[in-house]
Amino acid sequence: MEKKKNNTAYFFLLYLLFFSYAVGTSILGTFMVDFLNDFGLDVSEGGIFTILYYSGCFAGVIVSAFVLKMFKNRTWIWVTYAVYSVGMILVSRADTLAVFLALLLLIGIATKFLDLTINTEISVYHEENKGFYMNLLHGCFGAGSFVGPLLAAKLLSVFPRWQMIYGYIGMLCLIILIIFLIKEKALVREPREGVRDDNHMNFGILKSPAIVCLIAAMFFYCGHQGGISTWVPLYLQYQYGVSTFAGSLGSSLFWIGLVVSRIGCSKLTERFKEEQLLLAGLGLAIVFHFSGVVLPVLAFAMLGYLAAGLFAGAAIPLILTIGYKECPDFQSTVSVVFFMSISLGQIVFPWMMGVICGEFGLFWGMVSNVLCLAGSMLFAIFFWRYKKLKGR
Repeated sequence: MEKKKNNTAYFFLLYLLFFSYAVGTSILGTFMVDFLNDFGLDVSEGGIFTILYYSGCFAGVIVSAFVLKMFKNRTWIWVTYAVYSVGMILVSRADTLAVFLALLLLIGIATKFLDLTINTEISVYHEENKGFYMNLLHGCFGAGSFVGPLLAAKLLSVFPRWQMIYGYIGMLCLIILIIFLIKEKALVREPREGVRDDNHMNFGILKSPAIVCLIAAMFFYCGHQGGISTWVPLYLQYQYGVSTFAGSLGSSLFWIGLVVSRIGCSKLTERFKEEQLLLAGLGLAIVFHFSGVVLPVLAFAMLGYLAAGLFAGAAIPLILTIGYKECPDFQSTVSVVFFMSISLGQIVFPWMMGVICGEFGLFWGMVSNVLCLAGSMLFAIFFWRYKKLKGR
């Protein structure tokens, strides 16, 4: 009984780390107008911020492939969370574009490494009901991403500089880290017997067409999610003349839907296959999100973001769960290759959306966001058909 209680406490702390890291990384879009004004950039150049952050994310995944085996996941979790927290605090002193971009790169390296290790930890220690626990974990991320933009927009009316908000979030995260370090030493964790937890890499899994299709589906979906977080607040402010807070509400509605989606899917995976939930959700999200873009009414736009989160918000944990099940003996490798795909999608598509918005207008930038969902669904269909052909 004591062991079970300790395990519950340990994973509760992991969920708290995941939630708080999401709060800090979801505020980039909230401050996009301030970034452009403070650093003298135009809309087409605004993608530089997401490029640096998500390039750091990609670098973090690459580094993890080489150093994961040096320590257990538990050690990497607190080390990367500490780097993230310190990076956020240092942003409060960042007065030049070069320094801010360098810190975004550092924060990206730390957070994606952290993301990867926590996902692997949850997957390895929950072989039974894996879909439930993965969706619950990513529901915590969605909740943090909902809170982040609204909190940042509210604090912007209190503090004179956006840098200060980064600093205060970083200090809060340091407090959480101290609690984690104090508590986790006494916690007992034992993986299910026979489950590999050695963090060795086997990139031979990339020879599987099923894994390649899942990677591509993840790539396009994360481009969609990155585009929502980065450009929706600015789009709503410019297109409809709303306040910073109201603009942030658009992306927060997306995250509300995403949280509901992930919590709901944590139960639905007990009755339906992850593949079925993924395809149905992406299809519905495309219809409603596209309707919200083409109908020039603020309320419809807001409902479109909500629907995109509600129907397709569970795509990342669903795809990860399918991947872990496809390669149960190489879950660390699955984490690395899938998080490479996540980072690349978040590097490429938000930048492309910025270019499209600058060259062709904000409307076409939003249309390109819907096309990311369509690309994800296309490769999810390819995966489904491959599984059917293999009779699995």
